[in-house]
Amino acid sequence: MIGTTWWQFVFIRFCIILLQYLIPISAFFCVLSFFFQPLRHKIPSLVVAWAVAETLFFLLVFLPRYLVLQKDALHPPPLPRDERQRLFRLCFESVPDPELYLTGWFKGAQRSEIRRENVKEFMCWSFLNKREYGLLDDQELEDYTVQLETILGRSLPFGKGKANALRLTLDKVAMLHRPLIWYLICVFTVDALAHIYMISQSFQFYRLPLKRFATVFPPRPLTLLTTHTTPARTVSYWHRSHRSKSRLPVLFIHGIGIGLFTYVHFLAQLNRGKDNHGDGETGIIAVEIMPISFRLTHAALDRDGMKAEILKIVLNHGWTKFVLVAHSYGSVIATHLLHDEQTSCMIGSVLLVDPVSILLHHPDVAFNFTCRQPVEANEHQLYYFASMDMGVAHTLSRRFFWQENILWRRDLEGRRVTVVLAGRDLIVNTQAVGQYLSGDEDQASWKRREWKGTGLDIIWHNELDHAQVFDTESDYSQLVETCHARKVRCDAANLGVPCTNCVAFSIECRIPAPKRKKVPGKAKDSDSDRGDSIQANSPTVEGQGPAGYDFPQNQPQHANHDGMPVTTLSKAQSVQQATQNTHYTHFMKPKFARAPIKDAGRVAYLGESSNLSLLVHDRHGTTDVVHYPLPDTVKGSGAQLTDLDSIEIDILHQRGAFLLPPRALCDELISSFFKWVAPVVPVINQSRFMQRYQDPKNPPSLLLLQAMLLAGSRVCTNPQLMDANGSTTPAAMTFYKRAKALYDANYEDDRVTIVQALILMGWYWEGPEDVTKNVFYWTRVATIVAQGSGMHRSVEGSQLTKPDKRLWKRIWWTLFTRDRSVAVALGRPVHINTDDSDVEMVSEDDFVENEDNEQAKHPPNPVHVQFFLQYVRLCEIMGLVLAQQYSVASKARRQNAIDLTHSDMALADWLQNCPKEVYWEPQRHHFWSALLHSNYYTTLCLLHRAHMPPATQEGNGPDNSYPTDAAYPSRNIAFQAAGMITQIIENLQAHDELKFTPAFIVYSLFSALIMHVYQMRSSVPSIVTATQERMQVCMNALKEVSKVWLVAKMVHTLFESILGNKTLEDRLQKAAGKKHKKPRMDGPPLSEKEEQPMKRKYDDIEIGFSNGPPVPQVSFERSRPQTPAVTPSRELGQSAPVAPMAAPSSSPHLRHSNDAFLGTSRGNTRPPTPFNPSYSIPATPPDLFLVTRDSPHISQSLWENFQPDQLFPDGTNMSIPHFNGQQALDPQLQMPQMQSPAMFQPPMQSQQLPPRAMSDSHGNVQAMQDVSGLPHMQGMQQQNSTHGWPTEFNADIQGSEDNWSHNTRNKGPVAPTTLNVEDWFQFFGINGDMGGLNPDGV
Repeated sequence: MIGTTWWQFVFIRFCIILLQYLIPISAFFCVLSFFFQPLRHKIPSLVVAWAVAETLFFLLVFLPRYLVLQKDALHPPPLPRDERQRLFRLCFESVPDPELYLTGWFKGAQRSEIRRENVKEFMCWSFLNKREYGLLDDQELEDYTVQLETILGRSLPFGKGKANALRLTLDKVAMLHRPLIWYLICVFTVDALAHIYMISQSFQFYRLPLKRFATVFPPRPLTLLTTHTTPARTVSYWHRSHRSKSRLPVLFIHGIGIGLFTYVHFLAQLNRGKDNHGDGETGIIAVEIMPISFRLTHAALDRDGMKAEILKIVLNHGWTKFVLVAHSYGSVIATHLLHDEQTSCMIGSVLLVDPVSILLHHPDVAFNFTCRQPVEANEHQLYYFASMDMGVAHTLSRRFFWQENILWRRDLEGRRVTVVLAGRDLIVNTQAVGQYLSGDEDQASWKRREWKGTGLDIIWHNELDHAQVFDTESDYSQLVETCHARKVRCDAANLGVPCTNCVAFSIECRIPAPKRKKVPGKAKDSDSDRGDSIQANSPTVEGQGPAGYDFPQNQPQHANHDGMPVTTLSKAQSVQQATQNTHYTHFMKPKFARAPIKDAGRVAYLGESSNLSLLVHDRHGTTDVVHYPLPDTVKGSGAQLTDLDSIEIDILHQRGAFLLPPRALCDELISSFFKWVAPVVPVINQSRFMQRYQDPKNPPSLLLLQAMLLAGSRVCTNPQLMDANGSTTPAAMTFYKRAKALYDANYEDDRVTIVQALILMGWYWEGPEDVTKNVFYWTRVATIVAQGSGMHRSVEGSQLTKPDKRLWKRIWWTLFTRDRSVAVALGRPVHINTDDSDVEMVSEDDFVENEDNEQAKHPPNPVHVQFFLQYVRLCEIMGLVLAQQYSVASKARRQNAIDLTHSDMALADWLQNCPKEVYWEPQRHHFWSALLHSNYYTTLCLLHRAHMPPATQEGNGPDNSYPTDAAYPSRNIAFQAAGMITQIIENLQAHDELKFTPAFIVYSLFSALIMHVYQMRSSVPSIVTATQERMQVCMNALKEVSKVWLVAKMVHTLFESILGNKTLEDRLQKAAGKKHKKPRMDGPPLSEKEEQPMKRKYDDIEIGFSNGPPVPQVSFERSRPQTPAVTPSRELGQSAPVAPMAAPSSSPHLRHSNDAFLGTSRGNTRPPTPFNPSYSIPATPPDLFLVTRDSPHISQSLWENFQPDQLFPDGTNMSIPHFNGQQALDPQLQMPQMQSPAMFQPPMQSQQLPPRAMSDSHGNVQAMQDVSGLPHMQGMQQQNSTHGWPTEFNADIQGSEDNWSHNTRNKGPVAPTTLNVEDWFQFFGINGDMGGLNPDGV
């Protein structure tokens, strides 16, 4: 706004006169040149053309548009009568001078001319939104008139006077013509300059769609240079990305003027504030409202339309909280946002500059803008360039409804609001506004009040006019500081970590550890730590409820009847219940069991034990069918939004559940998903999905798409998804919340889609202990839904299509792999029991996604197929290791060592049969083979860690750092497996592929680090050095993986505390293996009491041996009788009464023993182990009844020649070397030649043979030589005892107290076995807040 000096007056009047008289001059010239041809030839053709253009513009554009814009306004419906009465009282409560108020609305008319009928007409417009009133309205208007008379203190004359009330939306739209030169020269140039300046300040313009380019005049060709398109229909805007970690972004809404030109310096200054050093950029969205920007364009949007457009824009950038800054007319739109429940909660604080919406019921704004005759220079500028503009005049006269636009002081209570007022404002009565907001009649007091930034503040500029605060830097710099003072507020105390704001704006969420006060006499329970933390962050005061609930101070919390549940059904619910009551009758329809299943997502499953299943079978004789088409009465996938109430839809909108990233980014996320995630969880039919993804008329499920975007964001490297630290966790959190909101709202009811989405939602995993939103929770829920649809049963005989049958098998076996891997990583019980499932093992054919005669658009990748097939087989062995070594039932069993060797054989068999495509070797690295084998070696660590002796057991060597009495090299196998994991990780790092690994890689790194810390006990410096290097590789890997999986940061923090701390390292090294048994080699004779051990359960049960009594172990490897002449029992001269052998009477596919690997080839026989050689020896290998194996038998060659080095690739050095592989094995790790009677090999078999020891021609089993650095395992003399076994060893085997989780004999510490990082901190006695981490997320 210009000033009031004489030269400014001369300038503005000259401009107005020039523009006003340009059209008459042009029209006159056209007429004159038409009749006088010679005159036209003497004037330049450009001038003639311009005069013609101006004339045509007036005739063809202005006049028709003028007539169109005169149409009556579409008024909103009037408020209810009681609300209108409250509004009337509220208006006059803030009117200091009623007489001035009345004459102002009547354009300064004489009091005598304002009579009762004039007042009623005015009240009819202002409160009833009508032009004329009828008999039904007369009584209400009469009441208003009487109340007004009471306020005035006088009676109004009867009748109707000459005064005309100012009724904006009913009066004629007053506008003046603007010449073509105004638009093409002035507006076009100013718009271009503003555009160039905004681009130079790192703003990005979001234009209208190209089809709407011609809807704005003058044209804006520079907008075509941008590739960004606004998500709104008619509102374009400028955007700058939000990078600040401590401030909220800014939503700016401009006022009436020539667009954003007036505000460009202020917007740029927002990132050049004095306290902005070291912080990221403040995000800004500056919307462009073309109807009030001196353009010829569409009519202004109504209240709801404008709110919807702005909401789309804000949510398009993921904003959930922002500072709202509005100037002049922008305060009207700000009022709409503040009144709306959906947008109001997103507004963090408010800055209103020259607001016109406060005290809008006063006549000042309406009169000054539309009726005042200009005198001063600024008044002429306002009148001609603003008030008389076609777009502005129509907006104020046909789209401006004061009841919707007014902002009351009560609307600002409880918020941080700053109102900037100008002392010389020619539009707003700022004196009255300031007094109203401050509640202080002393103007000198509130004008000089210091700005605090905590409540409602007023900034007063005494010498400025309307909008002049944006003219100089010294003035608008205070506005910048006001915006910067709006810090990000953390709501983690109520909503959990990370808080909403931190997630939305990629800010690291940290909550300081509260100081806990000890309460005497009150013991802490297991949840006390968490409870104290919440209490400290969410304080309550006496008389108030918990944080987040606003209970009245002196009212009982349970006295509110609004909290009572509804006890009656609505009409819609009653109809729905009546429909549901008929569901079961559909199962009795003829041929129902054989009805075709047209939709795989609408399948009903009836198990054999179901009574309804029995009825169906009895009726139709279809006992082999368990999958049926879902009855039509059950809602289908077409329901979706139609079944959601308005509250649920609002929640989904607030969560942004209906929003998707820009198409290019969305495509990249989907591509990343199928490249890096789908091979691990092949639950999506890619051909079918991509067909729908590329079809806008039939898009894929929104729930599934959001879940896929979540998983894809974990492996996508697009910088748009990353925060300042390069982490995609905030982006993943956004997609997770959207998908979870859709799932919680039951938005999707296709059961296959739900299972697919639930599996992918497990890709959000920030902490092991939050069981309500981590991978464990979502995997279990997915399994439950899948079992409810019968996915655990074979569908080969069902009516599903072939592609659906294949997809169901892939989904089920994916759930199986997730179930086992999650159980291992988090120490949870497995959920899927293979005895309850008859789904065939997934095969290569199941990855063909189309019908057999169709050409696949996305053929399966053979490497991906083999990866998943081998991964499924490995996960079954992983589950068996859990059951045999770590389950509760395993503590009471006595055959754990047998299971150990059987598990080793199964793993060795898996490795030997691993296809070449996915067989990992250092010299031929491949991502999928590396990932597969990292899981394999992690399983080895898991298996043998349970049998590792503690580092405090005594050895026979000179150094007691390692135990030397172990009969099986579990320690060496675990060490070697950890080394292989580290080598794989190092290769993944070298190929920059570590960021694409799934979350299980964190558990692999965790397992390797534990073994490395244990190995640091070595007495050989070179071994220690090599181990330190390996630990550094793992630590670096954890740091990199933490950018994707923040649980890795917890593990990294844990080992940072352990490494270098001798006390903590010793504590871990002294923890014994969970199943390790310490044999007593020698010692004092047992006392009489010790010779009579306590009677145990089942001790009285006779255990028969069909092949005679137990025989001593021949060597480290399994004893194998080759011929009857050389069986160990005959060699030793033992009596061997043979019991009759019962023939097997059951199907070979049924399992009859606790040993999952033991078949029925020899009844009542089990192969011995060095730990428990209590049974006779089968001559043929046991049947490995693994449901994932095509062949039930382990190979005869592996059975006869198994050695522990077969657990590793050929050529692997089983020593613990430097990384160059040249260092010899640590002598303290080798097994010495033990002469203790606890080992059970006859003297005649003490010689050593070449690697992979074989039996000689006479059947004598030979001990193995040093195989790739394996410890020597030489035979030992037999101790005379009842059956050739030392009683000390046998008795000690039966004890189960010596384990890793509780070691009473060795007084070993309690050591966790899973990724529960809090347990590890407790185990090591580490206090603190884990470096600011929270187990629920970082």
